[in-house]
Formats: sequence, C-alpha cells, structure tokens
Amino acid sequence: MYESDITKFIRDLLEKRPEIKEDQKKARAMWWDKNLDRNELKRQESVIVPRSSYVYYDTPAAPDKSDSSKG
Repeated sequence: MYESDITKFIRDLLEKRPEIKEDQKKARAMWWDKNLDRNELKRQESVIVPRSSYVYYDTPAAPDKSDSSKG
C-alpha cells in the first residue's frame, strides 16, 4: 500500500516525540472543547447590527416622514 512522504514524516515524528499528541489534546481543549451557554449565545446573536450593502460608504439616513414641521 502506498504511503506518502508526509504521512511517513508525521508517523516518524510522532514516534520520536509522543508528547505532541498530548499537546494537541490540551490545545483542542483550550480552544474548541467548551460548553456553550445557550442563553448568552442567543443574547449575543440578538444584538448584532446589520451591515449595509456597501461597507465603505455610509449611506445617509432617509428623511423622517413623520416630522410635519418642515412643511
């Protein structure tokens, strides 16, 4: 069966330095394996401000039609 040079390199590296596997597990636990607070996640999603279609130019606000003092 064919085995690429990269696969051989990685297999050889892990044989020489088995602590790499443990370091991988620690890093994964630090960055990815977390319990999510569903209520906090919903709160964060509810306060997202929608972006304009063209982010490099501020679109002027539309005039307020409810203001009857301007005639």
